[in-house]
Amino acid sequence: FIQGGKDDRARIRVEHIIREDYLVEAMELLEMYCDLLLARFGLIQTQKELDPGLEEAISSLIWASPRLQTDCMEMKAISEQLTHKYGKEFGQACRTNALNNVSEKVMHKLGVQAPPKILVERYMMEIAKSYNVPFEPDPAVMAQDEIFNAENLLLDLDDNKKGGGGGGGGG
Repeated sequence: FIQGGKDDRARIRVEHIIREDYLVEAMELLEMYCDLLLARFGLIQTQKELDPGLEEAISSLIWASPRLQTDCMEMKAISEQLTHKYGKEFGQACRTNALNNVSEKVMHKLGVQAPPKILVERYMMEIAKSYNVPFEPDPAVMAQDEIFNAENLLLDLDDNKKGGGGGGGGG
């Protein structure tokens, strides 16, 4: 799409790629939480109350379940078991994040908001670079990117050094 000059269509496709990346990252976090629960399974079985060290993991798994049921059927079973263990009220509070104990990273990765425009532009720059396709990022979006601006400043300084001649010898 970039090569064909269809930048808007490319941006839409890149948003889908970013969402897929977010989904993979969210699933990796949830897998880590499952590993944590597995490692502490004895503690979960013996205690009736929720261990504070497991609260974020359990809450995040319950919160993520309705969002991932089609991608990962086991999430529903995990959520049901945890809700059964800790109570329906707790399960409902986790699904709405009423207790503010769901991982911010998981909520961000599984959120419905569009990826930041600067991230889309950076992905497009990398894709274009990897396929050796010329691409000019949107200057209005890139003006907001401090890293890009700093890199350009460094490049400008390098350009100034090249032209100038004799560096003054030591002293």
